[in-house]
Amino acid sequence: MADRNVRKGFDAFNSRKSRGSEVDSLRKKKRDDVLTKMSSEIEDIDFRGAETTIDEAIFDNCQRPEHPDDYVALVLGLQSPDPTTHLQAAYSLRLGGALNRADIFQHMVNAGALPLVINHIATSQSPRMQLECAWLLTNIASCDRFTTTVIQNGAIPVIMRAVSSGPHSVACQAAWCLGNFANEGDTYKKLFLKEGMHDCIGRLLIHPETTTKHIQTLSWAIGSIIRFQIDSAEALELHHTAQSVVPVLAASLRRMDMTSNDKEVLAAITDIFFAVSYASEGNDEDIKATVDAGFIPICIQFLYTSTRAAGPAARIIGNITSCDDNIFSDIAIKGGILAALQYCLTSEKSYLRKEALWALSNVCAGTSEQLTALLSHGILTDIIAVLKRAEAIVKEEASYCILNFACNASREQIEVAVNDMDLLQILSDQLRTSNRALFLKTILDSIKYIFEAIDSPYNPYVDTFAAAKGEDRLQAMSHHPKREINQRADYLIETYFANEEEAEFDEDEEFNF
Repeated sequence: MADRNVRKGFDAFNSRKSRGSEVDSLRKKKRDDVLTKMSSEIEDIDFRGAETTIDEAIFDNCQRPEHPDDYVALVLGLQSPDPTTHLQAAYSLRLGGALNRADIFQHMVNAGALPLVINHIATSQSPRMQLECAWLLTNIASCDRFTTTVIQNGAIPVIMRAVSSGPHSVACQAAWCLGNFANEGDTYKKLFLKEGMHDCIGRLLIHPETTTKHIQTLSWAIGSIIRFQIDSAEALELHHTAQSVVPVLAASLRRMDMTSNDKEVLAAITDIFFAVSYASEGNDEDIKATVDAGFIPICIQFLYTSTRAAGPAARIIGNITSCDDNIFSDIAIKGGILAALQYCLTSEKSYLRKEALWALSNVCAGTSEQLTALLSHGILTDIIAVLKRAEAIVKEEASYCILNFACNASREQIEVAVNDMDLLQILSDQLRTSNRALFLKTILDSIKYIFEAIDSPYNPYVDTFAAAKGEDRLQAMSHHPKREINQRADYLIETYFANEEEAEFDEDEEFNF
């Protein structure tokens, strides 16, 4: 497992798990765009293709329900022995569900629709009826108020059977529904993994009838299932089972034109990257599966784009560089990740710069050869520039890069950073420009490690730092209200400036927190 300990600056694995960046939000996937178009653009979801023998004229007089009594009448229709009547009822319920309103879902629940809809998915011989009901159930389950209600009505085993053995269109719809169930909590995710649902969905990915839109939905569903808190050895072992879908996701990616600007294609690619980023979050075993599936060059390709896919692509690279076995980072560096990540630092998208910096911080925690490669690309200069100018949340990621570099660099490499890049001057300035405790703690630790690079009675870095008003700013930090900050400042003062007269710092160096 990627263990960035104190010497490495921070715990990259836990950091990866705890960060709440924009690209890391996984919500229940609602049919927002599709649903609003469903009554007028039914071709968005191929209901007709599910069962071509049905005469679509039977739906000509079907209306969207308007009142609670309408839902009661439709539920009676679901109970009719006549297949046409209950298909028409399901169709009308879908028209109501397409509005995606909680009050409408409540009318359906109150009328007793849920157990009947679930039963039709389980027992109907009509794929069209199964699809109508699975679609409706998916939409109801996408609403937080009703997900548990749907589950309590016995939907999970029925939906799992539909995914594993239903007609293709029904199985894909059921996979979407399963993804909504998964996002209700880790208990459901682990259940679905144990039952092999990720592999069932993987088989749908490579089905000849699978479209680009299907690929997006199925990849999202896989990501929803395999992303959970890895908080024990048992959880890690379960997470390893997700490795089986990584090559399938790679194969699905290669089925598409990865140079296309088509929105549907890019959306599918993005959801594949998200799924792989979750699959590669475990330890080196999971990282190896991702590398072996060929994701390094594919991710690099997308790091040079301005598409949304660049974010999860950078996250995958970050996972790979967080490995314990440096061979995976070496493979990534040889494949060209440094130049690609450097390019990302110029992006206007803060979340992409954060992801790139996190991946680079892992490189900074690597071997001397990896740090040499980083320096030869001029990336440390760019990281320092981010530290000087970026918004606070991005600067924080840059500070981890500096900390890991200070921890792991050789004396010669630190000398280049201090003398050629004015690193100590920049770090001194950061003590004055921020009041974020975590950021200040990282900066103070970086200064400490840089000072420790000199093992002799005379330390030129102390003089360099003092000339940059560093000592004055440490005195200011010694009055910081956070103990973790003032203790670090006191340690540096006592260790490196104790023999000098107590510094007088200007009034404008005072901090108000």
